Amino acid sequence: MSVIAPDLQQQLQLAVNDCGCDLVHLNYQGNSLQVMIENGDETTVKDCERVSRRISPILDVYEFGNRKYTLEVTSPGLDRPLFGPSDYQRFAGSKVKVQWMGEHGKRTDTGVLSDFHPQRDEALRLVDEREDLLRIPVDAVLKARLEIEL
Repeated sequence: MSVIAPDLQQQLQLAVNDCGCDLVHLNYQGNSLQVMIENGDETTVKDCERVSRRISPILDVYEFGNRKYTLEVTSPGLDRPLFGPSDYQRFAGSKVKVQWMGEHGKRTDTGVLSDFHPQRDEALRLVDEREDLLRIPVDAVLKARLEIEL
């Protein structure tokens, strides 16, 4: 994964906010820049189009990518990835699937994320379907995402 300069990240954040959306995640890999946005509970194609038109000139000014690149503005979807402590706090009480590195190797657990306080918590607390409480160290989390509940 390539690094995006902090000043460019800040400009993209401001531009996304100007469009009435929140910047969820940036991922620049290969020749593709993925910009993940949210607009409350419902992010529309029009939101993605508006953000794309707003940030394209900013990327040009910063001469982003030394070669051609693809810009992809997306919503996180129903099975939204969680990107760290602020998301763990925001989605406390939601059903999540967490892939993490345990002492015996890679594990995947699903359950309800208990309350999370970024200032004091160093572990996710997950209540699984058997109502067992799992403590998953934050630094051991490889991937986490919301589970779709029907």
